[in-house]
Amino acid sequence: MKNIFYILLILLTFGITSCNSDDGPAAIPKKELQNALDLLAQGKMEQYMSKLDFGEELDSVHYLYFSEAIIQRNKLAERKLGAVNGYKVTGAKMWNDTVATVFYTQFFANGDSCDCSQKMVCIDGTWRLRMRN
Repeated sequence: MKNIFYILLILLTFGITSCNSDDGPAAIPKKELQNALDLLAQGKMEQYMSKLDFGEELDSVHYLYFSEAIIQRNKLAERKLGAVNGYKVTGAKMWNDTVATVFYTQFFANGDSCDCSQKMVCIDGTWRLRMRN
C-alpha cells in the first residue's frame, strides 16, 4: 500500500510539473518568433527573411522589395518612437497543429511599449512568420 502511495505521489508530481512547464506545443512558435526578432534587431535581414512565409517563393525583385519595405518600416518606427530596446514574448494561442498566434510586447527608447501579435505557420516542420492572411 505504501508503494502505491509513493508511485501516485511521483506521478502527481510529474503531472503538475508538466502542466506548469513551457514545453507545450506553443513553445516552439514562441521560440521561433524570438529568434526572428533577434535576427531583425541584429540587422541580419537575409536570415530574418528566411523565417518569413509569403505564401509562395519570392523572385529576387520581390525579395528585395519586401526586405527594403521592412527596413523602411523599422526606420520610420525608430524616428517616431526611438530604437527598439527589447521585447518580451507574453503568450501564444495554438489554433491547430500548424497555426499559432504569438503575442509579444516591444519596448522603445522613448519609454513607450507596444503590444503586438504575430501569426505563425508550420510548413514542412518549420515554424515561420506569416506575412499574408
